[in-house]
Amino acid sequence: MLIPSEVDTTSYEGLTRLLRFGIRLRENPDDHAELDIVEKRLALPAYHPKYTGALEDYVRRLDELDHNQRFETVYNLIAGLLDEKERLGAELTENLLRLVGGDRIVRFSFTPSLLICLYFAQNYKFVDGKRHPIFSIRYAGIGPDKALMAAASIFLNLPIYTESGLPWAEDVVFIDIDGDEEPNTESPDCEVSFPPPTFEKDNAPELEMSVRRSKLPRAVDRGRYDLESVMLDYLAGRSTSPALVFVSQDFLSSTKQSRLLTRQLLIDNQRIVGVKQLYNVKPPRFLVTLASTSYLNDTVYMRLGFKHQVQRLI
Repeated sequence: MLIPSEVDTTSYEGLTRLLRFGIRLRENPDDHAELDIVEKRLALPAYHPKYTGALEDYVRRLDELDHNQRFETVYNLIAGLLDEKERLGAELTENLLRLVGGDRIVRFSFTPSLLICLYFAQNYKFVDGKRHPIFSIRYAGIGPDKALMAAASIFLNLPIYTESGLPWAEDVVFIDIDGDEEPNTESPDCEVSFPPPTFEKDNAPELEMSVRRSKLPRAVDRGRYDLESVMLDYLAGRSTSPALVFVSQDFLSSTKQSRLLTRQLLIDNQRIVGVKQLYNVKPPRFLVTLASTSYLNDTVYMRLGFKHQVQRLI
């Protein structure tokens, strides 16, 4: 499909505006109401394009596609926004879908999980012939990825709830019960997270208070946030929820206080099932698997990929 020059699909903000415009163009009051709620929760500015011809043509052509084609097109547009290091290979995606599959509440967090969250929702939209409730698949981000996920889920009719806050500062999820919104207090049954290895404080100074609440020493240090440690520290205290967390080599080896203390907490709480290095990923990335309860394991193994054990880590 050719993209008119007036249509911006090369940035998070541009693609989000396009999808919001497409939702408004539809004569579907339910979609409009859902978008109204999302725009208010995420504090999205109003979008009133001056020239709408190319936008209308493009989104109408998207809507003419069948559901699978429309999903594939939007999926590929979002994939084109990601850096190479943020894209997951097909084998890794399939393994993750297998690990987190089932009828339970799953939360994905941070940009590299955008695509797998969409794919998961597409595959598990219906369970036993019933539509997956929207609060069962959740996404928590840190920037324009949140607005993009929220718009994409409405545009593609996928049951994804985009949280307004960070994973460790949980959003209150509201569900519609007989026309009335009621709070849903269920926590995720499983977490899949890709916390950024480095994050400049200048990119989101408003996060400082939330990061400091972890009380990890040096979680805010030299103009950077240690979001990997904050995320793992949060998950270490959630003994009822298994988790799959992708971390950097520095998180596993650094003697920085925030990282050292977080690793020790995970070991003391006996949460770690294993650590696996991903195939052909540069810089190196590792999957840390956390058990749902005390794993009662005093040895953690380092593995390469999903198949081959290569060395003992701790």
